[in-house]
Amino acid sequence: MKKFRLLILFVFLTTTISENFSETLKTSVQGNKSLLPRIFCDKPKFDFGQIDEGPVISHRFKIYNKGHGVLKITMIHDSSECNGCELEGLEKNTFPAEIPNGGSCFIKISTRTSGHPGRYIREIAVETNDPKTPTFFLQVKVWVKYPEVEIHPTMIFLETTFKKPTSSNLKILGGPNIPLKIISVKSAHDILKVVNVQPVTQEFNVLNIPLKDFDPKWKKAVGATIEINLPPTQPIGNFSDEIVIKTNNKKKSEIRVPVSGDVLGGFQWVPREFYFQLQPDSPVTMKFTRVQPYQYVIRSVKSVNQFVRPLIKKTVGKDGIEEYDLVICALKHLPPGCDGKDKVILETNDPDQPEIVIDVMVQKKISVFHDGKIENYNVY
Repeated sequence: MKKFRLLILFVFLTTTISENFSETLKTSVQGNKSLLPRIFCDKPKFDFGQIDEGPVISHRFKIYNKGHGVLKITMIHDSSECNGCELEGLEKNTFPAEIPNGGSCFIKISTRTSGHPGRYIREIAVETNDPKTPTFFLQVKVWVKYPEVEIHPTMIFLETTFKKPTSSNLKILGGPNIPLKIISVKSAHDILKVVNVQPVTQEFNVLNIPLKDFDPKWKKAVGATIEINLPPTQPIGNFSDEIVIKTNNKKKSEIRVPVSGDVLGGFQWVPREFYFQLQPDSPVTMKFTRVQPYQYVIRSVKSVNQFVRPLIKKTVGKDGIEEYDLVICALKHLPPGCDGKDKVILETNDPDQPEIVIDVMVQKKISVFHDGKIENYNVY
């Protein structure tokens, strides 16, 4: 009988402890759940609609933390590698980013439309510490309308040696259902020569255009290929020009394509800029190399206004070829009232480049006594 009573007491105590433990565990789990973060966005999908080709467009998604714990955004993955995606609105807009409970931030999505006609869908995966939604998806749709006039390339750079002509081509095409006619092509500054304007017809990429907006009568883009030429008489140095194209398109009746370049002589120098600034007591070195080794030499160097002291030094390159360094030092004290502008002239034995002229701007310093100390200021 005594043993039976002890058995009943043991069962009662075991049941009571088990129930208390289960209740404690349940309360603990509920408490942990209440501290969990929860990512939320009321509008996770956005449609830009129809956009003209050209500008950079952007949209900001507002991200909320509807939970009670700190929401951490560890990474953002974008299906488009050539567009922008960034965090905004946080004290620290870097990963891992933390959003307190009840807080919010923005995810800014930018899309470049220039050169990207057609319909596109971008998926943005936001990696978080939300146990229910570790990967939260955002979506952006855009329809970039095909341009009425398309030109490739949009700018041209030419490089050649003196007395050697060079040429380049550009192509201009009309959009779908828009046959393009070239009225005239010319050089804005008469540096370049328009050699040939050849009509061209190109198969159009139908996949980038919704079928309901595509006229089957026009399955080809119509335009022209333009050949331009830089004549051998162009002097040594940098140049810039524009190709001006007149078309029958009302929105783009005139198109300008910038063209720049460099004609090289017997010598090349780095940096290529003709304008730089000098600090007194801080020499500047420019390195000269010869296009054809041992053919040309620098005979002398001088300053026009004597605001700087130029010096030519011979050096030996890695391949054992002699090179030249131009070292320029400014005067410590410039004459009163001067503007600091000077020219350095190098004399060579190159018949096509007998002189090389480099513009120099010398900074002048003045000393001002302020707050018990002398402060130096640059004056131009």
